Amino acid sequence: MTSEMNLLLDRLQEAIDEAISGSDRISGIVSEMQKSGYDLCLIVESSAAISPIEDAQIPDSVSAPKSATAAETELTSDDLAFLREMKIAA
Repeated sequence: MTSEMNLLLDRLQEAIDEAISGSDRISGIVSEMQKSGYDLCLIVESSAAISPIEDAQIPDSVSAPKSATAAETELTSDDLAFLREMKIAA
């Protein structure tokens, strides 16, 4: 994987973190938990699988990796519901 792709994946992770931490709904629930005498440590795992797009026009500024494999992940209905709640497309 190229260093440019690693940078893009890092930026994606930052965007996901910002989306979660910036959610008024999540902040409200955490606040309610704290008012009830509980502290929360929220750990959210995200994974990304990338692979080159076949027969696509790739801009000159972007170089496609020579080879890549994508890990296949099966999402459960709970996984999909969580992603929808986080407003993340699956």
